[in-house]
Amino acid sequence: MKLPTLVLCCALLAGCSSPAQRPITEEIPLAEMNRLLKEKPDFQTAILLAEQFRSKATTPDLARANDLTYAEFYEFIESYTNDDLRNRLRIQGEREWREKFGTQYDRTDSILDYWQAYLDNEKPESYIDVKLQSVIAEESSYGRAQVELLITPLKGPVEKVEGAFGLFMPNKEHYFGDVGPARNNTFAFDRGLHSAATCRTSMGYSIWDITDGDIPYTMYPDQPGLPIGKLLEKYCFDYKITTLVKDGRQIRFTDIYDQIPHSVRSYWNEKDKELYDEYRRGEIVRELADPAFTDRTEYIRKYETDYFRNQNELAAWVMANIRPEPGQ
Repeated sequence: MKLPTLVLCCALLAGCSSPAQRPITEEIPLAEMNRLLKEKPDFQTAILLAEQFRSKATTPDLARANDLTYAEFYEFIESYTNDDLRNRLRIQGEREWREKFGTQYDRTDSILDYWQAYLDNEKPESYIDVKLQSVIAEESSYGRAQVELLITPLKGPVEKVEGAFGLFMPNKEHYFGDVGPARNNTFAFDRGLHSAATCRTSMGYSIWDITDGDIPYTMYPDQPGLPIGKLLEKYCFDYKITTLVKDGRQIRFTDIYDQIPHSVRSYWNEKDKELYDEYRRGEIVRELADPAFTDRTEYIRKYETDYFRNQNELAAWVMANIRPEPGQ
């Protein structure tokens, strides 16, 4: 008469001669494995993982794992791979993280706003406003226009100001440097600037970005170009102050930028903010508030790891050697 399956399973797991009571460092003979899997098919996972462990374990690793049986390993895996348990642990871990660090993390928005305001209020461009006032068609040629700029000191007189400017495609990265169509677009007031003043200068622009006819020039006098308001709606006018002396002090962008915490600058310079937002904000908290701050993802991972280590430290160690935790 056959015993019920449940009774047979219990006998396999509890019996002294059961293959399930062998240490995972030993390979189960095929006949015994066949009998075990017939009664408990789910045991296959524990057997396969034990094989993976043995395939790369050192002799000291095997000695340490010798105290772990297949039955214990199987029980651990059942818990370790339980999705419902994993979800509960993630929720509990995040709740605990928020109690410890949530307030500090949430303050990163106000910290970023503070330093952005500092930069906006102190950079050279906050002292001088530059506007494209008009295009002088009869003095312009294709790709280079003669323009009139309105330069206004915003925080009182300055002893010297020099800058660069240009007209660019909107939402397209642009710069002022030694190359590109805007490389010679400059203006200067070497004797100081006490109030708003106009400056006539030439402006190079990209003929590939600016639609032909939008900026008037001598070759087609019958094409007046866009009115200045429409031109500035369609394109991006931008400028950079390269030299500024006020009250005997030279104001440099780099000097102001260097005053900003490194973690804030790293956040601004991160190209993939969506992917690294949490990490960069964590850097801000560690630098400016709490050096012991732990990122949420790392905290939850450790919370889960600690739970399984408390459940069976040896089985958790074996599993980590088979499937290393992220960051290991």
